[in-house]
Amino acid sequence: MTDETTTQVVPEWWISAARDFQDCFGQYFPNLVDDVDDAGREMDWLYNRVHGNPIETVRRSKARDELAKIRTGLNLMARHDMSYWMSMNFALSEAIRGGDEGAAKADEILKFLFKLQEWQEKEELDGILNCFFAATEKAIEATPDSGNINWDAVHAVEGLRALWWRNTLRHGPTRALNPASRFASFLKDGFEYLEIEGDHLSAFRRWATTLGRRAELEDIELDEHVARWREVT
Repeated sequence: MTDETTTQVVPEWWISAARDFQDCFGQYFPNLVDDVDDAGREMDWLYNRVHGNPIETVRRSKARDELAKIRTGLNLMARHDMSYWMSMNFALSEAIRGGDEGAAKADEILKFLFKLQEWQEKEELDGILNCFFAATEKAIEATPDSGNINWDAVHAVEGLRALWWRNTLRHGPTRALNPASRFASFLKDGFEYLEIEGDHLSAFRRWATTLGRRAELEDIELDEHVARWREVT
């Protein structure tokens, strides 16, 4: 019996793109210079990290204004006179039995209104809303404010810094960045490669202000994980 090996054909465009990646980053990562496959995998990883997984941001003032309106709306729904509910419930039930998918979804809204009114009658609604909106406020505070910040550039710094660690096992800076350093040159080339608009030094300063402390803690955790891995291998 003869073993058959299936060879996967790699598209020429992918090989060409991987070589462009080598041309840009090979001077920083010698491990990628002679292996187009490794370079291609790192290329795919970087694109997915930077372009496929953007930083979640929120315009806090807008979110808070809208949440205040939502709270008002929920209170209004809880106090709305639904003396017509039996007729509505019958009409929706008939439509659902007839296979109306829209009616089935509308019935979920009706059930939600019933639940709001139940909480209101039991004098539980204010406490429940206080709990919900306290949680939303914490979430808003924990999410970066979109403001006028170039978050694409900040996210690129985050992704490129991770790429640096993946190929050197050294962490990039988290606070001050020497413009003449090798890492600064790497960021500049990375911005050009990723076609990120904005100055790489300004983006790093913004990243350090908003995400640098978190990165320091993650670096410590990563170092501990690597140390444990080395102990068992």
